[in-house]
Amino acid sequence: MIQNQNRRKLLTAMIAAAATVLPSLTHAAAYPDRPIELVVPFQAGGGTDALARAFGKASQKHFPKGVVVVNKAGASGSIGWQHMLNAKPDGYTLAVVTVEMVILPHLQLFNRTYEDVTPIAQLNADPAALVVRTDSPINTVEELMAVARKEPGKMNMGTSGNGTIYDLAAAAFEDKTGVKFNRIPYQGAAPAILSLLGGQIDAVTASPAEVSAHVASGKLKILAVMADKRLDEFKAVPTLKERNIPLSIGTWRGIMGPGNLPPEVVSTLKIAVAAIAREPELQATLKQLNLGYVYADDAGFKSVMARDNQVFKELVRKLKITP
Repeated sequence: MIQNQNRRKLLTAMIAAAATVLPSLTHAAAYPDRPIELVVPFQAGGGTDALARAFGKASQKHFPKGVVVVNKAGASGSIGWQHMLNAKPDGYTLAVVTVEMVILPHLQLFNRTYEDVTPIAQLNADPAALVVRTDSPINTVEELMAVARKEPGKMNMGTSGNGTIYDLAAAAFEDKTGVKFNRIPYQGAAPAILSLLGGQIDAVTASPAEVSAHVASGKLKILAVMADKRLDEFKAVPTLKERNIPLSIGTWRGIMGPGNLPPEVVSTLKIAVAAIAREPELQATLKQLNLGYVYADDAGFKSVMARDNQVFKELVRKLKITP
C-alpha cells in the first residue's frame, strides 16, 4: 500500500513538472508567434529606413506573422536602440544597427556599447559622399574647398546628427583638407537632405543611396565619394583618393537584438535572416535604391563592430570631437 502511494506521489510530481516545462517548450518552438517589431533609429526616408522596409517586405515568408517597422528617431540613433535594449528580451523587438553604435559611446552620447547587443547579420555598407544642389556653382571637391577656405566656418554643411557617421565624415574631411564648415546636425540624413533641397544649407554629407533619387531627377549632384574605389552605380563620381585626399569612411547596417536573447531565439533569427538576405526581392530592392549589399553572419558582423569600435575610438580622439 505504501509503495503504491509513493508511486502515485512520484507520478503526480512528474506530471506537475512536465506541465511547467511543456508550455515553455511549446512557446520556444512557436517563435515567432506574433509580429516582430523592427526599430529604425532614424526618421523615415533615409537609407536606414529604406533598408528596414525592404527587409520587412522580403521577410514575409520567413516570418509568417510579419515584421512591423517602427521609427524611433533622435539622439543620433541612441533613442531607438535604447528602446530595443529596454524591451523584453524575447526576440519580438529588434533594431537596425548602424555604425553609430560604435561611435556614440566614445563621445559619451550613449551609455551602451556593441557588446550589449546580439548581432544577427550585417546587410549593407555604404561610403559617405559630399553633395550639393545642382544649381550650386560648386562642381568639384576643389571648388568646395576653395569656397570653404574663403570664409572659414560659414559654409553650412548638414549632417545626420551629432556623432553620426556623416558628422564624423565631415569632420574627417575638414581634418584632411584644412577647411572649416559650420556643421549642422539633423535627426537623420533625410531631413538634412530636405534642407539642402530647400536651400537652407549649402551641402550635406550622406550616402549616395540617400540622394540617388534627387541626383536622378537633376536636383542634386555628388561631388565625390569617400570610398576606396568608384561605385558601379555612380561611375562618373570620383573618390576623394583620386583627388589626393586620403579619406575613406562610411556606414554599415544590420539587424540586432538585445544582448541576452535566449539561444533558441538567436538560432531561429540567424537562420531566418540569412534566408531573407538571400531573397532576390531584397537584393533587387537594395540595388534599385543604390544601397550596397554586404552580408556577414553574426560572427562576421561582431568582428566588423569590434574592428570599427577601435577605428572610431582613435578617430574621435585624433579629431578631438566633442558632443
